[in-house]
Amino acid sequence: MFLKYASALAIVSVAVGEASAANYKVTVLQDVGGQGYSYATGINDSRQIVGSSDTAHGADAVLWSSTGTGTVLKDVGGQGSSFAGGINDSGQIVGSSYTAHGADAVGADAVLWSSTETGTVLKDVSGQGSSFAAGINDSGQIVGTSLSEDPAFTLDAVLWSSTGTGTVLQDVGGQGYSLATGINDSGQIVGYSQTGDGGDAVLWSSTGTGTALQDVGGQGYSYASGINDSGQIVGYSQTEDGGDAVLWSSTGVGTNISAASWAAIGQLRKRQRSMIAETLSVTVSTSTTTPPQTTPSPVFS
Repeated sequence: MFLKYASALAIVSVAVGEASAANYKVTVLQDVGGQGYSYATGINDSRQIVGSSDTAHGADAVLWSSTGTGTVLKDVGGQGSSFAGGINDSGQIVGSSYTAHGADAVGADAVLWSSTETGTVLKDVSGQGSSFAAGINDSGQIVGTSLSEDPAFTLDAVLWSSTGTGTVLQDVGGQGYSLATGINDSGQIVGYSQTGDGGDAVLWSSTGTGTALQDVGGQGYSYASGINDSGQIVGYSQTEDGGDAVLWSSTGVGTNISAASWAAIGQLRKRQRSMIAETLSVTVSTSTTTPPQTTPSPVFS
């Protein structure tokens, strides 16, 4: 279970200079939902922040200003629960919104918000009625995850173009279970792909071809959570006694980084992966199919 916080997550500003001499300014973000639990998942160069805030009825997708004031995004699905996953420098926001699918079923649509009042549903690539958008670059390309057509409950990593057309990314692990978590302005995508005995952190090219990143921990389980415009990737790799935060170079070679760094990387992604599991499992919970057994993640579980 992911950790709960007593108040909204904060944005942290770091002064340029040596890490040991860095100055930090912490701004607590407005608890828009009023339930004492909010979380931030993305920030752009204008210091606009996105995430979600729990409400009495579910959760609201939220855009916070650089001063910490929050504005609720339009509930596109009309079911009272929406989640924001990322924002680009143009202020475009992506995430998901619960929606009704038939008389009894509820799913989740991947959504692109162009403003706080305007949201557009992205193409449901799999046709199963559950998708989640996790990141967007400055060209408007979007990445995320979609419940696939396989009746055994599998997930596809997806790239949506700026026009909303969705393409399934290569299933590197071969188990029909992949997640896309981030994209840079060159169209490089990172995420995770389940293997027969664990999972690989993956880098996909702009054409959708995937490559497994180095398993730094040596235990067969790694997860990539973000990528910058220089092609540097951050994430996690399981070790014998826990796990390490990892920085992968643009060539896929990984280096352990400090536990303090992982706190910044992992905690922000912990709730995001939980959101993906929650939104994509709603439809499955109404069916008779059983999700596959996956390797437990010490980071996100």
